[in-house]
Amino acid sequence: MDSEYIQWLLNLITGELLKSACKRKLEIIKISEYTSVGPDGITPSKLSGLIIIPEFNKQALRLPVIGYQHATQIMRTYAPSQFNILQPFKCAEVIFGLLYASIYANVVVMCDYQGMGEDDTCIQPFVNKKPLALAAADLLLYTVKKFIPDNHLIWNNKLYLIGYSEGGYSTIATAIELINNKKYSDIFKEIEEIALCAGPYSLSDVMRNLMLRDEEYDDGYFLAMVLRGYLSAYGPTYGNGIFTKEKAVIPKAYKIWEYSDGNHTSDEVNELMKKLGFIVPRNIMTQELIEQMENNEKYWEPGKTYTPAYKAFLDNDCVNCPI
Repeated sequence: MDSEYIQWLLNLITGELLKSACKRKLEIIKISEYTSVGPDGITPSKLSGLIIIPEFNKQALRLPVIGYQHATQIMRTYAPSQFNILQPFKCAEVIFGLLYASIYANVVVMCDYQGMGEDDTCIQPFVNKKPLALAAADLLLYTVKKFIPDNHLIWNNKLYLIGYSEGGYSTIATAIELINNKKYSDIFKEIEEIALCAGPYSLSDVMRNLMLRDEEYDDGYFLAMVLRGYLSAYGPTYGNGIFTKEKAVIPKAYKIWEYSDGNHTSDEVNELMKKLGFIVPRNIMTQELIEQMENNEKYWEPGKTYTPAYKAFLDNDCVNCPI
């Protein structure tokens, strides 16, 4: 992507406030394919992402890397790799990546996640920590082991992680993976700083209570996306199919389920929910799923004290993390 256009965009957006700081020319490189895993966190898959690098005097630079995990986004073509400088606000977080790279001379790495960007083989495993963490970790590994050397750059062994909303959730999950998985910890021996902004870290408590709230709340699409994301991650046989369309949502809400497929925006899903009369988002769910999310003991697994649905949220909590 032409560096002059990138410079023009940054100057247009920041005006005089950061104009003097945003002088470094940049390159935006779309990574159409790197090796990672699918939504189950196990099956090998090819994913996409975006890398931003300072363009000037490359061979003299020893650069830090920022892993920037993007925020909640359900539209596949609004992922970082799909960034279009003529329509920059469809992937607005890339602009922040450009600022980090321009002001601080960092290599900025932004993965798309499974089911996003170039990957149309699945639904995004929304707020599922293992697959999201591996998507980010594998692109970081690709960056420092192949991309940086191939582009005649030098990594200074410093890594920073940042994210907001789902990106915050993915960031803490990625940090755990980088530290505890020897595949990554041998390369990323330490993380300099982790910046976590607001995010759905407490799925089994705070976010579960929100999804079960018997009243209207903003952005009901979140619930629909969680249910589709958990089917994508856990598969149709988990918990006797509790996350399948037939078990998870009532027939009147099937169209909402279908809209949460990566090809519609969050605004479109929210508008559809209201059009169909689902002012209270929890009303799209079946009674069985509601009771499972409430951890009703009649659905407890043999010898356990939790339901399959509740256990899935519990397993994906990112609170009190050992890092």
